[in-house]
Amino acid sequence: MKKFEIRKMNVKDLSTLKDSWKLCLQSSDANPLFSSWIWQNTWWEIWQPRLNLDLLLLGLYQNEHLIGLAPCYTYEFKNIFNLKTIRCEFIGNYLANDDSIRSEYLDFILPKNDSSVLLQLIFDYLKKSNIDECVFSDMLQASESSKWLNKNYKIRKQYFCESIQIETVKSFESYLTILGKNTRLKLFNRRKLLNSVQVLSLENDVAIDDFFTLLNDMHVKRWSKKCFAVHSLTFHKNISSHFNKLGFLRSLSLLEEGEAKAVCYDIEVEGVCYNIQLGFELGYDSKISMGTLMLGYAIESAFNKDSINEYDLLAGGGKKTFYKDRFKGNKKSLTTIVLPLSTNSKILFLIMTPIIFIKFKIKKFLKRKT
Repeated sequence: MKKFEIRKMNVKDLSTLKDSWKLCLQSSDANPLFSSWIWQNTWWEIWQPRLNLDLLLLGLYQNEHLIGLAPCYTYEFKNIFNLKTIRCEFIGNYLANDDSIRSEYLDFILPKNDSSVLLQLIFDYLKKSNIDECVFSDMLQASESSKWLNKNYKIRKQYFCESIQIETVKSFESYLTILGKNTRLKLFNRRKLLNSVQVLSLENDVAIDDFFTLLNDMHVKRWSKKCFAVHSLTFHKNISSHFNKLGFLRSLSLLEEGEAKAVCYDIEVEGVCYNIQLGFELGYDSKISMGTLMLGYAIESAFNKDSINEYDLLAGGGKKTFYKDRFKGNKKSLTTIVLPLSTNSKILFLIMTPIIFIKFKIKKFLKRKT
């Protein structure tokens, strides 16, 4: 019988775990970008002092060897009854407000064959740690962790969304044939309406700075706010610089007659190109969707790289519709799971669940009446 041990690690451990973290990640099903050491450590260095977070990094050991990680943290907040509540979340997301960036596909980093036993060990530890509730955001619904939580915790709340992945192992030309007529028109055919087009990749940190300035400016014009505030901007510049040095930053700028019209922020990790963010100029031409054209160039670029097998559009929709569904990719369901652990949180959860349901029904009824 295998014998496992769980140990709480400190901030110094986190800062020096790069190589061990990588080995744990390789033996797990956790996402190689969002659960990577560089992504999570960079997030922690920026948001811990901003949000006054307490590290709860748990190491799982077998025969003194680190085999898995629970990369979490805790913080205090006041619930709707103004009672102090201690919440636990994954490093990379922060539910209390929109201060943080969004990290998707987060999970515990556990060896594939022992996840159930280790999850039980983790939650036995959490229950003894005076934690009131856990919020695990944007986990894959099909992950072993998600299935284990749904099986073992009947009192819970869940939210769902979908991400889209386009397989890029065949040719870009064959991909275009499966698209609907209008989508193919917007994604590819209307390129011919552009003049003197250039599609440029980023080559150095100066170009990265200019890229994010453009992205923010375009976002302000479309959404009336910056895409990345100062702290988020610092995070993404650091991440972009890291992957650019490794040769895996796939961000592109679309220029017409020397002027930037759209930008696409992409990172490649282990055969997948992740579309982190997109920005484009408004009001160019009523016949042209500049953002869709930009995506067309980025998707084509992914098809043309032998190292990329999938282009991941991630979760999130457009301003009016879930436009990503039109690109004929595979769908993955993501879930955010809220688990009350303490007795008080369980009681509050049971009180609030029917109230929330009734409010939803009333709102839906009034909307129908109007």
